Amino acid sequence: MTQRETFGSRFGGLAIGLAVGLGNVWRFSYMVGQFGGAAFILLYLLIAALVAVPAPMGEWSLGRHTRLGTLGEFHALGVPGGKGVGCLLVMVTWSAVAYYTNAIGWVVYHAITELAAPFGRPFDASQILPPETSFSAKSMGLQIGFTSMVLLTEAWVVLRGIRRGIERAPMILTAMLFVTLLIVIV
Repeated sequence: MTQRETFGSRFGGLAIGLAVGLGNVWRFSYMVGQFGGAAFILLYLLIAALVAVPAPMGEWSLGRHTRLGTLGEFHALGVPGGKGVGCLLVMVTWSAVAYYTNAIGWVVYHAITELAAPFGRPFDASQILPPETSFSAKSMGLQIGFTSMVLLTEAWVVLRGIRRGIERAPMILTAMLFVTLLIVIV
């Protein structure tokens, strides 16, 4: 049996948790205002405490115990419909990745437009967004191009392995986010 790569430190897992947790920031303040303020936050915290924290911890524990991935761990433990549960969890993850990959593509495009502006290269940042009506080939092309760029970057990180890719990338991105936050504060 081949030796599987593991994380090099607990900090790597923490950095990944921070990076994943940043997904909660996306549209969060808008959703709070739209759906009831404090009532929304209470429901959000309740769901986080009862589902969003224990579910991944349970799945990670199952994976360590069975030494299998999501598709095999539930089946190996004899969970009724275990393969179906694993497939459902993979599909949910893929759906989330599809949404966030597209959103990250938008963010990258907007960042490029902001960085190009001081150099006399103004772009219309809204060109990447889908139009309210009809179809825009330019918008579709920009979305496909930037989403593809994000997917290729994600693939490159995964192919580098756990320690050199999956563990290192969130550390770098979290540091970049912190620096960006400091710039915004100043």
